[in-house]
Amino acid sequence: MKNMRQRLNLEHVMHTRESADKVFPLLCPVREYEWIPHWSCEILYTSSGYAELGFAFTTDFKDMFGRETWVVCIYEPNERIGFVRTGEKRTTRYTITLEEDEIGVALLWQQEMTSLDPAADELVAEHGPHLFGKQMVLVEKLLNHYLNHGTIYSGD
Repeated sequence: MKNMRQRLNLEHVMHTRESADKVFPLLCPVREYEWIPHWSCEILYTSSGYAELGFAFTTDFKDMFGRETWVVCIYEPNERIGFVRTGEKRTTRYTITLEEDEIGVALLWQQEMTSLDPAADELVAEHGPHLFGKQMVLVEKLLNHYLNHGTIYSGD
């Protein structure tokens, strides 16, 4: 069967000098308020108060994709976390894999984005490697600033 919609597979590796047990807990929508400026989400379900398998929340970044629902579909503490994110225009699978290295921990961010209708095909195609790479560089800067200083990055 022919593929009907646009799909992008993107990857980015970032590094921190901290260990996985310091980094992994920050990959949680609740904890992201601590290190991502202007982070906003609505928690729909969590039994522990933090990320866990089945944790559900929504975001609306007021962009072309609009309101989206996220569910944690992989939860392996200090090793890997995965999200399925869906809205009217796209569905996205994120997987973040942590691997200790000689410096600290490397985080492999993998994203598979699929448009859900013909109008969204172009939006997904435009969200290619260049834009994803810029976003990931910013996330790495924010994460490392928080790990090094314990505060939200406020600019240079």
